[in-house]
Amino acid sequence: MRIVFAGVILTCSSLSAGAALGRTIGGGGGAYAINGLPASYVGSGDFKEVLLLPASPGLVVKVFYAKDNSSSPEMRREAAALKVLEPLAVAPKLVELGARKIRGREAGYLVQERVRGATLENRVTAAKLDHVRALFDKLRGAGLELTDTAMDFKLRANIMVGTTASGPRQAYLVDPAFKISEKTDAELREFYDGLLTRISSR
Repeated sequence: MRIVFAGVILTCSSLSAGAALGRTIGGGGGAYAINGLPASYVGSGDFKEVLLLPASPGLVVKVFYAKDNSSSPEMRREAAALKVLEPLAVAPKLVELGARKIRGREAGYLVQERVRGATLENRVTAAKLDHVRALFDKLRGAGLELTDTAMDFKLRANIMVGTTASGPRQAYLVDPAFKISEKTDAELREFYDGLLTRISSR
């Protein structure tokens, strides 16, 4: 089976006007291009693929799959989360978002800063835990509670320690899922202390 997505137009300020995002999936693997240049594949999950933006290694493009109309809500959720977290500087900075029709289906995209580093899945060290503790303190101070914490592997996959083009080395939420907490500050502290214990027990 061969599927071709082509002619998606990105209107990001970091891209030239009318830049085309093409995606081809074949049985022998994937081929990617943005602005006619090869785009490196970074990862995937939750209805999206992450590509390194050619000529702008400090940015990534997240393309959300047009599957049963599920990509648009997922993209809006992630974009809204990034905007809420922007004042806290604990997530990659959102540069641009948009959507285009491809073969009658909607495909959404986000362009955001790339975090250069490693997720907690790779290796948990004392230095990384210090960064995670600082991240949790910022979230607790803002009254925000992480919600995607039921499975430890997903929790560790969504926290990355590294740097962005505009940010220092710290822990970032790379796939943020949270809510305004109804817990008291003491309860929220206990919640994050528990998460830190689970992360450090690996």
